[in-house]
Amino acid sequence: MTIGLVRKNILITGATGFLGYHLTKRLIDENCNLILLGRNFKLIDSVKNQKSLIKIKGDLTKEDFLDAIFNKYHIDIIFHLAAKVHDRSEANYNQYKSLNVILTKKIAELALQYQVKKIIFFSTVSVYGDTEGKIIDEKMPCFPSTVYGKTKLEAEKILLKSWQDFKLSVVILRLSSIYGKYDHGNLPLLYKVIKKHLSFMVGKGKNRKTMLHTNDAIQAAMLAAVEDKANGEVFNIGEDFYRFCDILNMIEKTLGVSTIRLSIPLTLAKIIKNQKLIKTLSRMIETISSDNCYSSDKANKILHFTPLYNLEQGLQESVEWYKDNF
Repeated sequence: MTIGLVRKNILITGATGFLGYHLTKRLIDENCNLILLGRNFKLIDSVKNQKSLIKIKGDLTKEDFLDAIFNKYHIDIIFHLAAKVHDRSEANYNQYKSLNVILTKKIAELALQYQVKKIIFFSTVSVYGDTEGKIIDEKMPCFPSTVYGKTKLEAEKILLKSWQDFKLSVVILRLSSIYGKYDHGNLPLLYKVIKKHLSFMVGKGKNRKTMLHTNDAIQAAMLAAVEDKANGEVFNIGEDFYRFCDILNMIEKTLGVSTIRLSIPLTLAKIIKNQKLIKTLSRMIETISSDNCYSSDKANKILHFTPLYNLEQGLQESVEWYKDNF
């Protein structure tokens, strides 16, 4: 599917992350001229057609680093993926602020100065905060509970203000739970546990998760890049809602294994999660027990975004990669 990005000069921040890698591969197929910013290009170096790539290694937050790039290269479109994401400790607020907020502000300023046509910002459904039991659309207020979610929301506001005040074309994509090749997030962790014939859930595992295959995340970003009606808009991007117990069942089926399934009582799970006495256990409980449903109806209507993968299809491809890498 060619959608109008041929020969465009495109800057990708965070190009060396797993989603940046998939985006780079897809844009090479579109015959784009790519300027890739990142820290470790080992994965990108395996991609074919390196002639269309300009790879720049460095610290994006370093003074004048970005200025020199914008001054040297003509840029049509920016895909802004670089960020500090979830980790085991959110104590260092300054790192989140620097990478997620200040860097985004700098990119917006340079985009205005150098007349960049559009910025596609990769945000997160974490900006909504606690959404237990609700189906969330873009009209819902945001009350993020993590430093990651709070700083991504700050970045969104900076970009939307640039649109409102200066008509800098921006599109915000709030991505749900992403999985696929080269992912090292929650799904591979589930895979590693299930491979040992164990699985865990809270209660009966009826809580839901909104899933998103990497290729569908990239599809949404590319559609946003060429759709003028998307300018200044925020979109939830996801495939469908799946009960946690069904996600476990699908992984087991794909692996061809059975597990001893341990169920943590709801009451006990709430105590562990709320008291946060054991941080690692508390985070695990929160991850496997949260009920997160995000509507992509707006993306379907404006971007004409229709997911290409359901979870069962996506897992078949992903688990094959997990088998070789975990």
